Amino acid sequence: MSIIIETMRGTKTKEVPVWIMRQAGRYLPEYRKLRATLPSFMEFCLNPEAVSEATIQPLKRFNLDAAIIFSDILVLPYALGINVEFHDKEGPQLERIQGIKGLRTDSRILGKVNSALKITREKMQKEFPNKALMGFAGAPWTVACYMVEGKRSRDFTNVRKFYYSNKQDFKDIISILTEETARHLINQVKSGAQIIKIFDSWAGTLTPDLFEKFVIEPTRKIVQAIKSEVGEIPIIGFAKGAGFMTFEYAKMTEINCVAIDQTMKMSWVRENLSQDIIPQGNLDNALLFSGKSDIEEETMKILDTFSDRPFIFNLGHGVLPETPVESVEHLVRVIKNYKKCSKINK
Repeated sequence: MSIIIETMRGTKTKEVPVWIMRQAGRYLPEYRKLRATLPSFMEFCLNPEAVSEATIQPLKRFNLDAAIIFSDILVLPYALGINVEFHDKEGPQLERIQGIKGLRTDSRILGKVNSALKITREKMQKEFPNKALMGFAGAPWTVACYMVEGKRSRDFTNVRKFYYSNKQDFKDIISILTEETARHLINQVKSGAQIIKIFDSWAGTLTPDLFEKFVIEPTRKIVQAIKSEVGEIPIIGFAKGAGFMTFEYAKMTEINCVAIDQTMKMSWVRENLSQDIIPQGNLDNALLFSGKSDIEEETMKILDTFSDRPFIFNLGHGVLPETPVESVEHLVRVIKNYKKCSKINK
């Protein structure tokens, strides 16, 4: 069994499991070469063979404990019939919606993701049998932000304005996204995903009341639907920017593991997070542009904080495109050389 799955089940392991958000991507030269074989990013995401190769590339370079399927949270709205385009300097551009009229899921599109998972799981069973395969999706609030705004925004004020002036329409959008996200993730598990992660990248833009309504409640429904259909699969939740609401989110959504961003002090997380929930995080992704000594110092602080409980190491957010490969190599080496048992037995 993968060490990361053992950890998510509450087992204290001697080594600290590690994987990295966006561990497959533009900072890797082999990814850039592979990406150049297809004209658009969406075409790349829907090519099962290319996706499988991109997913496994980081495992060939680094001693990571999981691979996360290469995809994008906006594959789901694309499958719902919304035009989605990706531009390098501007980010994603979407056809804006006002409600759910005309939204119909094209199962053939999401089936490409499932095919990629099946291919990748088969490869990993042969080449990396002790590594776990992770599936993921965007949470309803975050995906709705892009669908209503039509692009990335600093704080998605227009989306909140849309909700206050079109409450039922927005609730309908969240409802259909909740249902379709649950179905998408269930199918990922059935296709080979051993862990699921739910990304709510814009959770921090909401008031506490709206956070409960549009982050906690939809995520809880998704988690319950997944576990009702496929059983007790490990689920990671990430409500980026949630601050003190992170603990209520972790408790109320029934996730197994909560990802912590770099804005939170891990000693505070240690003191306040329930022992039943596994913490994951939270090295600043920009620190990978620093020297080896800085990377090692900050990494050791995080590792020491959780030396006596199950913990998964990750960044506070995804690897940045220009990140030096050597920094990632050093980070993983530091983590893998750290033995929790030496701290536990002191």
